[in-house]
Amino acid sequence: MPEPLVPNDLSEKQLKWGYWFVTHKLKLRLALEIVLAVFSTVALGFSLYNFGFDILNAPAREAQLVALVKSGLNPAVAVAQAPKPLALSSAQVLSTQGKYDLIGTVSNPNQYYAARFSFRFTGGSFASDAADEFILPGEQKMVAQLGVASATRPSGAALEIVSVSWERIDRHIYPDWASFAAQHLNLPVTDISYTPEIDLTGGKSSIGRTVFTITNDTGYDYHGVRALVVMSRGPAIVAVGTAVFDTLAPNEAQTGDVTWYEDYGAVTQIKVFPEIDILNNASYIREQ
Repeated sequence: MPEPLVPNDLSEKQLKWGYWFVTHKLKLRLALEIVLAVFSTVALGFSLYNFGFDILNAPAREAQLVALVKSGLNPAVAVAQAPKPLALSSAQVLSTQGKYDLIGTVSNPNQYYAARFSFRFTGGSFASDAADEFILPGEQKMVAQLGVASATRPSGAALEIVSVSWERIDRHIYPDWASFAAQHLNLPVTDISYTPEIDLTGGKSSIGRTVFTITNDTGYDYHGVRALVVMSRGPAIVAVGTAVFDTLAPNEAQTGDVTWYEDYGAVTQIKVFPEIDILNNASYIREQ
C-alpha cells in the first residue's frame, strides 16, 4: 500500500522556526509596540519642534515678506495708495472772559482712510497744548480749543497738526462706507434757540443760553456724544461751545444746552454739530 501524502510537508528547519515563533509571539508583539511607540514619540517631538520654531520665527518671516513686497512695489503705486494729508483752514480767535477760544476746520480728502490726530494752535511765541481729535473718511469738521489762557491775544494764530495716525477702511467689513456712516450718524438737531440776557433774580444779566434737541434716529446705543455749538452774526463766528450727552439711546430725544457768560447781541445763525467716532467700539453701549 502506498504511504499517505502529508500536506504542507515541512522541513525540520521550518518546524523549528515555527516553534520558536509561537513560543516568542508575545515578546515579538511587545517589541513591535515598543518600536512603534518610540517612533511615534520621535515623530511627535519633531513636529512640536518645527511648530515652535515656526512660531518663534514668524515675526522675522513676516518682516522679510513685507520687505520683499515693498522692494517689488512700484513707488508710483505706493504714493497713489497712500492717504493724502489733512487740509487745514486758517484759525479764528475769539476773546471770552479774559481767555481765548480758538477755532479751525480740518478736512479729510480720503474716502477710505479715517484719521486720529493731535492738533494745536500756534502764533508768534504762543502755542496751545496739543489736543486729540478724530475725523472720518471724506469728513470736514470744526475743531476748537476753548478757554485758552494767553498773556496777549494770539496774533496770526494758525491751526497745526502735531501727529496723525491713519486707519484704512476695510472694504470687507465696510463694503459701502457711505451707507454705514449715514445709518450711524443719523442724529437730527431741532428746536435750536438762543436766549440772550437771561433774567436772574429780577434783573437782566449778560448770561445767555442756547438750547437744542438732538434725536438718535439710529438703531445704536451711544455714550459720550459730543455736540459742537457755533453761533454766528452774518459770516462771522461770535461764540463756540460744547455740550456732551452721557448716553443717547435709539429713538431717544434729549435736550442740550450751552450757557454763555457774555451778551452776543443779535445772533443770525446757530449750528450744532453732533460728533461720534463710529469706528471706535468705545462709542457704543452694548448689553452685557
